[in-house]
Amino acid sequence: MVISAALLSACTTSLGPAVKAAPVLNVATGAYPIAEAVTLIGGSKVSVDDVVPPGDDPLTYKAGPSQREEIDRAGLLIAVGGDFLPATDTSPTVQGKSLTMLTALGTSDPYFWLDPALMNKAVTVIAKAMDAADPQAAPLFNENSVSLSAEVSSLDSDFTRILSACPGKLLVGPDTAFSSMATEYGLQSQVVAPDPDRSQIDALVNAVHDSGPAAIYSEPWVTDAGVSAVATVAHVTLHSLDTIVDPPPGGWPSGATYFALMEQDLGTLSSALGCNNNEQ
Repeated sequence: MVISAALLSACTTSLGPAVKAAPVLNVATGAYPIAEAVTLIGGSKVSVDDVVPPGDDPLTYKAGPSQREEIDRAGLLIAVGGDFLPATDTSPTVQGKSLTMLTALGTSDPYFWLDPALMNKAVTVIAKAMDAADPQAAPLFNENSVSLSAEVSSLDSDFTRILSACPGKLLVGPDTAFSSMATEYGLQSQVVAPDPDRSQIDALVNAVHDSGPAAIYSEPWVTDAGVSAVATVAHVTLHSLDTIVDPPPGGWPSGATYFALMEQDLGTLSSALGCNNNEQ
């Protein structure tokens, strides 16, 4: 499932001398899945700066002087948009440098990468932005984006096949991060307030008990007090799903990639929703 950046960049010389002589495109972004997609599409013809330092909360981190210098040096800034990630979404940029992913994808969900179907659209948009910023390397970007899109499509197939076999369909989380993914794959999602009152807790507990297996989960960077209260009252295990925005404090396990982390989330959902393990 994992694509090697070295494998993708190995195509450079086979695409002719123009691509080989193309300049290296400097790209700035503030979200790990975008940075990994840019790396895999660009191969040896891209340099990527994820301006949020590992371990810092990407939902609140604002760019300091060194991060603003990284953005200023970049030939392309790829931002989520909607002020979702302050480090890049609210940074002053050179006109024509900034790409707002939400506008490009036509969705109001900033966590588009958690829905493989939306992530596939993002791959196309990212590749087109890179083509425009570095036309000489466009043949490489196009070839690598096709390979990356195939891998995301495979991930989409995994989610469809596994989640369709789950008796449980209810997700209960601290925000709407997984809502688009849930809708895409036939699941339902409900959000718990950070400090829910007893009536909300009771209503969600009843929904959990009525639904069969349910996934009640916490996320990095978001308070888990509400979902923890619901899980405790419902006598259900509180699971953990990674929104994969950026590495949490302590980092991810060695060798972690967007695909590996997505498959990890899928495994957690599969277990919580009582899916048939033979489908994995």
